[in-house]
Amino acid sequence: MLQRIEEQGGAFRDAGRNGDLLEILKRRGCNCFRLRLFVNPNGKDGVVNDLPYTRAMARRIKAAGAAFMLDVHYSDTWADPAHQTKPAAWRDLDFDALEKKVADYTAEVIADLARSGTPPDIVQIGNEITPGMLWPDGRLQGDNPEQWQRFARLVKAGIRGARSATPGNHRLRIMIHIDRGGDWQTTKWYFDRLNRHDVAYDIIGLSYYPWWHGPMQNLRENLRRTAEQYGKDIVVVETAYPWRGAEGWSKKKNMDWPISPQGQAEFLSDLIEATRSTPGGHGLGVLYWYPEAIPVKGLNVWNGGSTALFDENGNTLPAVDALRSATPFTYRNPIYFQGKTGKDEVRDPCIIREGDTYYLVFTVWPFRGRDEKHLNDPDQGSSPGIKLFSSKDLLTWTFENWLVKSSELPEDCPYKHRFWAPEIHKIGGRFYLIFTADNADIGLDFRHEYLEAPWPLKIHGKYCLFYAGPYQDKQTGKDLGYWTGAAYAGSPAGPWKKDPCGRVFWGGHMAVFSGPGGRNWFSYRGEQHPQTRGFLCIDPCDVGENGLIRTSGPSTETVSAPR
Repeated sequence: MLQRIEEQGGAFRDAGRNGDLLEILKRRGCNCFRLRLFVNPNGKDGVVNDLPYTRAMARRIKAAGAAFMLDVHYSDTWADPAHQTKPAAWRDLDFDALEKKVADYTAEVIADLARSGTPPDIVQIGNEITPGMLWPDGRLQGDNPEQWQRFARLVKAGIRGARSATPGNHRLRIMIHIDRGGDWQTTKWYFDRLNRHDVAYDIIGLSYYPWWHGPMQNLRENLRRTAEQYGKDIVVVETAYPWRGAEGWSKKKNMDWPISPQGQAEFLSDLIEATRSTPGGHGLGVLYWYPEAIPVKGLNVWNGGSTALFDENGNTLPAVDALRSATPFTYRNPIYFQGKTGKDEVRDPCIIREGDTYYLVFTVWPFRGRDEKHLNDPDQGSSPGIKLFSSKDLLTWTFENWLVKSSELPEDCPYKHRFWAPEIHKIGGRFYLIFTADNADIGLDFRHEYLEAPWPLKIHGKYCLFYAGPYQDKQTGKDLGYWTGAAYAGSPAGPWKKDPCGRVFWGGHMAVFSGPGGRNWFSYRGEQHPQTRGFLCIDPCDVGENGLIRTSGPSTETVSAPR
């Protein structure tokens, strides 16, 4: 209802300054927003979310750099466990026609949003559909096989419509949402039967309001057992807790946190922690219900605004800070690449933050084996280079440029198409790019010594360069190691310049050793045969006046290799 509240004069403030609610919550860590959609709403109070309204709000979400979740109610008004009313215009359709209408309507909605540049990232097929949807045709009452078959057909029709209209280059995830956040038995009953009907969904959505769904421990148990049973990502897709009105709210069950601004913040922090603790990393996130519900003239808002994340004057409440702790896990949006071989590996990701922008580098490796004939073929067995992407929210990534592009390296560069493990580090006000190249001179000014997986770390005021790599065969003289690349720049986007000051030494499998009291660092030297593969160098270094890394050479101390 954000747009309607704004139209009625509602305004939102953070630290006393007016601002866009989406931007305020985005800054505090919220990276996904959920919009409901009614078929033909009457426009009264909160029943306003028709397609044009939803399209306009979706544009604002995408402009804020957040993910967009679409909650399709398949009703003209609220759909929930007590109400799943069929749209008036669909009332006289027989079941086959209704099934087709669900698919066609969903496809039309998704196509419309895609044309406006706002395809949803997650689509809910129905809202809190524990008792079914589109009553009476899709109603569920116990284990009636015919009811489950009809319900499953309607859900599949919605999924089919959503997927058919989603652009091919956009990743869509389907959510099935029920209301039983604290009820494992009903959750199991429901999804066991849904799975028996081969409904293809990606995410399980649960509502959790403590006064309806029980104590937090019940939610924890349900999250744990649901993740272990089904292996699906789970979102607590609706939740809320009051910050005022203790006289009335305290009479309800399971109000285990103070009914105050701080109590609301503690509830949300505990909920985020419970979701984060879901086994297997399947706790995908938490979405707060109706955070914008501030009182405005001429509009009824849920609970009179007592469960909003803003006070009656539109000022942020302490609970918005709890959203920060959710940022690393509330939404995952992997980057996918498909090369000519169909066996791509996206490897060695590294993210660095500079200002309000995140920068991501990684290796793209169309792997086809390590035989000699493929090593120099960029389409068969090699890496085309190292790409740099940027993002404001860790969700939407924009390609910036190639940091290393194998096709632009000198033709006489041996095995120039194989390099990996890129990392960017900020040292002495400059950004350093380091990576490994397999037996390849990657064009930077190093002395062709060997290094693998380099990693700088500041210890006791010194910058230490950690790295590892195989040794040279002493009998044949054949190089069994890796070249290194290193460069520096004023920003992650470059341009990158050679770093001529680095020194590299032999390395082995990565390990870290310390001397007495943890003060001294030394090298682990392995025996010279293939089973031990060399030694690790931990090389203390300083940053020179020009910002370049200067090394002081390896320690003379050693330790025997493990047998």
